[in-house]
Amino acid sequence: DLGLPPREVEERLEAARAALFDLRARRPHPHLDDKVLADWNGLAIAAMSRCAQAFDAPHLAEAAAVAADFVLARMATPEGRLLHRWRDGEAAVSGLLDDYAFMIWGLIELYGATGEVRWLRRALRLQEVQDTFFHDAEGGGYWMTPADGDALLVRRKEGHDGALPSGNAAALFNLLRLALLLGRPEYGERARGVLRAFATQVRHHPIGSTMFLCGVDFALSGGRSVIVAGEPDQPDTEAMLAAVRGTYAPTTVLHLRTTDNARDLAALVPFTAHLAPLEDRATAWLCENYACSPPITDPAELKARLLAVRPLAQG
Repeated sequence: DLGLPPREVEERLEAARAALFDLRARRPHPHLDDKVLADWNGLAIAAMSRCAQAFDAPHLAEAAAVAADFVLARMATPEGRLLHRWRDGEAAVSGLLDDYAFMIWGLIELYGATGEVRWLRRALRLQEVQDTFFHDAEGGGYWMTPADGDALLVRRKEGHDGALPSGNAAALFNLLRLALLLGRPEYGERARGVLRAFATQVRHHPIGSTMFLCGVDFALSGGRSVIVAGEPDQPDTEAMLAAVRGTYAPTTVLHLRTTDNARDLAALVPFTAHLAPLEDRATAWLCENYACSPPITDPAELKARLLAVRPLAQG
């Protein structure tokens, strides 16, 4: 349109942009929201860890681990309680339910992506803190604020989603997963308490409780756990892990038992102690209702079992 060579047009536009930027730099800059939040990081850790598994992208698990290390090192008290926000080297504000529920969620996903027992151990510790300070022993579910927090006119307990998933819905998922991962039915019972606490609310307003309904689906399916015993980075182990991680199975949890982590894993999850590879081949067990299948050494068989349609759990 200007009758100029493209290169000259680019040079003129670049000069104009530089002049505008110089003028703008002389004006007061808008405030920058650069705080770090524990709950948002928990969601990011969960998302990156899930993507690392689904897309075989270990760099995403590495990024998730960096974020988890930051929150646990910089945004926690010596007693292991979370703080809500960090900015400019200072962490402050007692953690809320969302901080705990989302960080536990993220750590469970990170454990599934890496097989590093430390992440499951930290998730369990945070769950114990959440149960101590947020659980409603009489009505079930979790309060939004801790028992020793500031005195409020109303101590709220919510199950519906907003811009973010409900903290109680995330807690429901966490409890169901921990029950499977650890083989501890008491977490399943606590999850049923969350279901009872919000049943009426969810029934009357299901469209605002979609995350909670995903938890209901999890509870009705009963969930499953897979234990893969093998050595990391070996083709047979990778094939078994791919069968699990490449299958859309949101109510399935995963243990990776290796020579290096077997002792630590057994200390936290005793039923894995005797699950060793058969004849030096990567071996898997599919467990439901606290009972495990015979050993599986064929990745295709494992995937077929994971894809099989199952009846809903009763009760």
